[in-house]
Amino acid sequence: MPDLFRRQAIDHQRQKFHGAIVLTRSPQQAAWTAFFVLLVLALLAFAATQGFARQETVTGVLLPSGGVLRLVAPQAGVVLPGGAAQGQQVAAGAPVLRLSAEQSSARGPTQAAVAESLSSRQLALRDELKQQAEQARQQAAALDDRIGNLAATLQQHERELALQRERVAVMQDIAARYPELVRSGAVSPVEVAEKNAEVLDQRSRLATLERQRLALQQDLASARAQRQAVPLQAGREGSQLRREAQALSQQQAENEARRETAVLAPQAGRVATVLASPGQSVAAGQLLATLLPGGSGSALEAELEVPTRAAGFVRPGTPVKLRVDAFPYARFGQLPAHVREVSQSAVAMAPADDTAAGSSAAGAAAASGVYRVRVVIDATDAAALAWRDALKAGMRVQASLVAEKRTLVEWVLEPLAGLQVAAR
Repeated sequence: MPDLFRRQAIDHQRQKFHGAIVLTRSPQQAAWTAFFVLLVLALLAFAATQGFARQETVTGVLLPSGGVLRLVAPQAGVVLPGGAAQGQQVAAGAPVLRLSAEQSSARGPTQAAVAESLSSRQLALRDELKQQAEQARQQAAALDDRIGNLAATLQQHERELALQRERVAVMQDIAARYPELVRSGAVSPVEVAEKNAEVLDQRSRLATLERQRLALQQDLASARAQRQAVPLQAGREGSQLRREAQALSQQQAENEARRETAVLAPQAGRVATVLASPGQSVAAGQLLATLLPGGSGSALEAELEVPTRAAGFVRPGTPVKLRVDAFPYARFGQLPAHVREVSQSAVAMAPADDTAAGSSAAGAAAASGVYRVRVVIDATDAAALAWRDALKAGMRVQASLVAEKRTLVEWVLEPLAGLQVAAR
């Protein structure tokens, strides 16, 4: 190979007029590179930390934290004057309204006549009960006197019976000696016969006294048994009379209930609304008034009706924005709140008659049911507190609650996660 070319040619090929290629970067290019690297990192950080939230708009109503008590008419009747006024504080068990169910016939008020008759029968029963007690007392006193007399007579009879026994014994001793006297000739047989007759007569009197004693003992035992039966008989008769009196009292109470009924407050609180005026006829079960338990100091909460499609991610503490229909939020803003309680099961509800509720979406939500969600208002800014005190129970509200939060990375990778789950 070296012999093929001349040395001068080989040396010429080894000589090069350019060196190794060196790539150089300008300061401007380095700055742009750093900028784009930082931009990519910032975008990745933004996608990992920032995202979007799916919000659901639901409707609800403002209610006191203790709820609202609905007072309904227990029976049909006419509202009487003298009921509680709207805003009045009432105690537990106090009458809020009174209803009259008085019926009249050609002879006058029917219930009034029945009440008068029942009162008369009640008074008669009370008098009879007093007379029965007095009669039992007198009967017991008479039996006590009879028992005492019989006991004294029996004691006297026992003494007479003892004397008669002694008399019979003496007469028998004398009669036993008469046969010897007859043999000695001291007495005649006729006298012996007379003495024996006297003995028989005394023994007959003794038997009569014993029969009388037995009769007295039987009378005394009977009197004592009657005396013991007096309180039992009086108790039975008194119980019967008291049962009749209780039955009459029940009839009186039922008649008074039909005649006039008081609608009582089940708890202490403040009368929120009175829906019936004096003289108005009401039907059984008709709403008459509403009561706020605890009075005016009861805090207001919102009860929201959340459809099933939006209830999956609602938890206690979920932030909520409330807009009160009575206060346009464009002017008054929104009330910040948070979820306090979520019902454990859906409640079926019928769609309302208005246009919004008559839509297909509202109809589907009503068919599938809604969850009752209690929301606590926690406004702290001065603008919200300025009109928060003007809120009243029963006001309709619209609420925006966060149903789901996802970052941009989760949103981008969601199809891949879905494919992975489907593959399993």
